[in-house]
Amino acid sequence: MQRVFLTASRDEWLGCLEADGIICAAVQSIEEVLDDPQAAQAWVDIPSRSGGESFRSVAGPVDFNHEVAAPRAVAALGEHTAEVLREAGLSAEEIGAVAAMREAQESNGPKL
Repeated sequence: MQRVFLTASRDEWLGCLEADGIICAAVQSIEEVLDDPQAAQAWVDIPSRSGGESFRSVAGPVDFNHEVAAPRAVAALGEHTAEVLREAGLSAEEIGAVAAMREAQESNGPKL
């Protein structure tokens, strides 16, 4: 099949399929998705809680009473780690050990 599909471009194949009434759509590259006018309507800028650079994400698809929820700032890396570990049953000492390992890694390891 690959040899057959390579005989025409994606758009040419789409034209043939659509002409025969076959419902289909192209698989887009990342660049095509980012340039798509319909997708552009779904982008929102999410602020950083720490005052750092915001980032672009896809807005939620659901609205209530014709109101789309406003984007909220995302948690900082590690902001809720202790809380999650506590809920997972770790003791205060174990959580402290995890925090110490993370601090050691941050000071010695590559910056993410």
